[in-house]
Amino acid sequence: MRGKWHFILFLLLISYGSNNHWVLIGLLFLFFIFYHWFTNEELGKQIIFISIGLTIFCFSSFFPSELSPSISIEKSTEPSTYTGSILSNPEKSTTKMGFVFKQNNTKEKFYVQVYTNQSSQKVSNSIQHGAFCKISGSIRKPNGATNPGSFDYKQYLKAQGIHYQLNTDLTNITCSGRSILSYPYKLRENIIIYIKNKFDPNTFAWIQGLLFGNKEELSQELILTFQQWNLSHLLAISGLHVGLICGFMYFFLLRIIGLTTEKSKQIIMVFLPLYAILAGAQPPVLRAVFMAEFIFLFTFMKRKIPLTDIISITAIIFLTMNRDLLGQLGFQFSFLVTYSLILSKDILKKHASFFWGSMHVSFISQLVLIPLQLLHFYYISPLSLLANLVFVPYFCLFVIPLTLCAVLFSWLPIYFIKLFDFLLDIHQLLVQTILDVMEPFTILWVIGEISILCFIAYFITFLGLMNRLNKDKHNQAFLFGIILVLILQIEQVKPYFSDKGTITVLDVGQGDTIVIELPHRKGIIMIDAAEEVDFLSNDSDLEHIEENKVGRYVLRPFLWSKGIKHIDYLIITHPDYDHYGSMTYMINHFDVRNVYVNPSMVQLKPFSSITKINAIHQGMKLKIGEYDFRVLYPGQENKTKKSNDSSLVIYTELGGNRFLFTGDIGEAVEKELLKTYPNLKVDVLKVAHHGSKTSTSEDFLQATKPKHALISVGENNMYGHPSKDVVDRLENMGINLFRTDLNGAIFYYFQDTSGTFSTMIP
Repeated sequence: MRGKWHFILFLLLISYGSNNHWVLIGLLFLFFIFYHWFTNEELGKQIIFISIGLTIFCFSSFFPSELSPSISIEKSTEPSTYTGSILSNPEKSTTKMGFVFKQNNTKEKFYVQVYTNQSSQKVSNSIQHGAFCKISGSIRKPNGATNPGSFDYKQYLKAQGIHYQLNTDLTNITCSGRSILSYPYKLRENIIIYIKNKFDPNTFAWIQGLLFGNKEELSQELILTFQQWNLSHLLAISGLHVGLICGFMYFFLLRIIGLTTEKSKQIIMVFLPLYAILAGAQPPVLRAVFMAEFIFLFTFMKRKIPLTDIISITAIIFLTMNRDLLGQLGFQFSFLVTYSLILSKDILKKHASFFWGSMHVSFISQLVLIPLQLLHFYYISPLSLLANLVFVPYFCLFVIPLTLCAVLFSWLPIYFIKLFDFLLDIHQLLVQTILDVMEPFTILWVIGEISILCFIAYFITFLGLMNRLNKDKHNQAFLFGIILVLILQIEQVKPYFSDKGTITVLDVGQGDTIVIELPHRKGIIMIDAAEEVDFLSNDSDLEHIEENKVGRYVLRPFLWSKGIKHIDYLIITHPDYDHYGSMTYMINHFDVRNVYVNPSMVQLKPFSSITKINAIHQGMKLKIGEYDFRVLYPGQENKTKKSNDSSLVIYTELGGNRFLFTGDIGEAVEKELLKTYPNLKVDVLKVAHHGSKTSTSEDFLQATKPKHALISVGENNMYGHPSKDVVDRLENMGINLFRTDLNGAIFYYFQDTSGTFSTMIP
C-alpha cells in the first residue's frame, strides 16, 4: 500500500459523507484529475479505485451518515440526574466553566455549562478530564442559526458529536476520580496561571495565544483584523508552531546540550504529545504532532514513506476516532493546506531562496483555501498574499521564538521578565502600526456563499494552474490564473442576471430589520437596522453603536453571504434604538447610498451628523426601476410626541402581493391610515410594534384584509411580545402568521407576479 494511502482516505471520506452526494462525487473526480496530472500514472489503476469508491459510495447511501441522538426531547425537559464521565478538559472563566460529558447508559454526549463562584472553588477543582460525575439539570437542544450567514452553534456542537446542552451550577454536581490526561491538562492550567502572574497582561496575551492556543486575552479588534488579512493561522497553533518548536528543541539538544541526533529526536518524540495537550489539542496542532511523530518513527525504522501517506494515515486515524471532525473548519483548513503543499513540493523545490519559497507557500495556501473561505466567511482579501509575506517571517523568526524564550526563562530575575515585557510591548506597537498603515489598503472582495458548481470549477482550474506551474509552463499557468479570477467574478455577478427577488425579515431579537433584494440586483433596500435592546446595560451604551452585536454578528454576515456590500436605501422608521441601533455600523461598514427618515428625526442625534440623510413623508415615493415604495405616513407636519406613532409606513407591491411595513405605529395611527386611505388593502402585513396589544386592531385587520402577517420579535423578551390577544386575533381571522422568535428569519421569494414564503426554522 506504499504510496496509496490517499486512496484509502478518499474512500473513507466517501463512506462518512455519503449524505453530500454531489460534493463527494465532485471531490473524488477532482482528486483523480489532480493525482493523474501530478504522477502521470496510467489511468487503468485509477479506474479500479474509482470503481471501488463508487461501489462503497452507493452502498453507504443506504445507511444513515450519522448516528441519531439516543435521547428524544423537545426544546427542554424537566431537571433530571445524569451519571457519566467528562470527556474534555473543562474550559474555565471567572463566572462559568464548560465541558463535554458522556452519559453512561445512553452514551450520549452533552455540552455542560456550569455557573461558578469564588466560594465553590473546591467543588470546581474536582471537575477534571475523566472524572466520574453525577449532574442534575435540564437538557435542551442547542440553538441553531436563525439567520443566513450567522454562526450555527448547533452545527458547531454537532461536528463534535454533541446534540444536547445542559446548564447547571456547582451545587448540582458531584465528581470523583480523574484520567491520566487530566495531569497534563492540570499542568497546562498551572503554567498559564504562573505566566499570568509573572508577565504584564500584553505579554501574557501573546504567550497564551501563540503557545497555548487561547486567544481570549487578545483584543477582538486585533483578531478581526488578522482574520480580514488572512493572518488568523498565525494566531492558531498549527504546523508552523509545531515545526518551530521542533526546530528550537532540536538545535538546543544537539548544539547546546550536545546530545546525539538520535537521542534528540527521541526526546522530541516524547515531548510532542505533551505539547499537543499544552497547546489545547485542537485539530491543526494534533495533525502536525501526529505527522511529526510518524516522520520520526519511520526515520528510526530507516524506512522511506511518502509524505502523502503520512498525512493520509494521520487523517484516517483522526476520522476513525471521531468522524465528526470532517465538519470542523480547523480540520478542513489544516489538511487541505498541508496536502496542497506536499503535492506541490516540486514547485517549491525550484525556489530555494527564503523570499521566493515563502511567496510560493503563501500563494498556494491562499489559493487552495479560497473556496472554503467563501463557504464559511463569504469574502477574500486579494492583498493577503502581501500581508503574509510580511507577517509570517516576522512571527516565525521573532515573535514565536520570543514568546517561547519568555516561558523557558521565566524563572530568571525580574529585570529579565521586564525585558520580555518591553520586547513584546514593542512587538504590539509594531504590529498595530503596520496594521494601521495597511488599513487604507484593506480590500475585502465580498462574493457571497459559493455554489457547488463554482466550487468544482474553481478546483479544476486550480489543479490546471498547479500542473502548468509544475511543468514550468508559466504562460499557460497565467491563463489558468485569469480563469480563476473570472470564475469568482461570475459567481459574484450572478444575482445581476437573476429575475428573482427576496424579502427577508431577519431575526434580530427584539427589534426590526427587513432587507429587500430586487430582481437583477436593481436595488437593495433595508427597512430599519436594529440593535437588540437586551444588549444595552445603560443609557451610555447608546454612544457605542459601532460596537453593536447585531450589526457585526447578524446583519453583516447575512449581507455578505448574499454578496451584498452596498445598500441603496436605508429607511429608519423612527428613532427607537431597536430600529436604528445598527445604523452607524451599517454606514461605516457598507456603502450606504441614501438614508431616509421621518421629518422629525433629521435634527436628532445621531441622525443630524449623517450627510446622506433625507426626510420623507406622506405622499412621497422612492422609485428603483419599475418598483415603487410609497410613504403613507407620517405627514410633513406630524405633531405627535410619541416616537412610535411617528413611524414611517411604507407600501409596496412585489411578486403579486401588496406589502405594508408599519414600524411601531399604534391603534391611533391605524385609524388615521384608514381615514386617509379608505380603500387600503394589503396581502402581507408587517405587524406593528412586535405584536404589542397597542397595535393591530381588529378594525384595521378587517379593513386591510391581510393574508399573511409577519412579526419581528425577540424570544422570551421582557415585554411579553407578541400579545396573546394579537396572536389570537390574527389566527381567528385565518391570517397566516410568521414569527421570528419561533421561525427565525422569514423569507418571501418572488418572481414576476408570484412568490412563496419560507422560514429559517421550519
